[in-house]
Amino acid sequence: MEDPDAHSFELLTPKGGLMEAFIFHVGAEPIGKRAAA
Repeated sequence: MEDPDAHSFELLTPKGGLMEAFIFHVGAEPIGKRAAA
């Protein structure tokens, strides 16, 4: 499931390809845990 934060973050980042993979990885794991890292 996609989180609203991920969408906002993606829009704020100029890097599409790299961030896409990063967002996908974050989506697979707990957002809270990743955000703290």
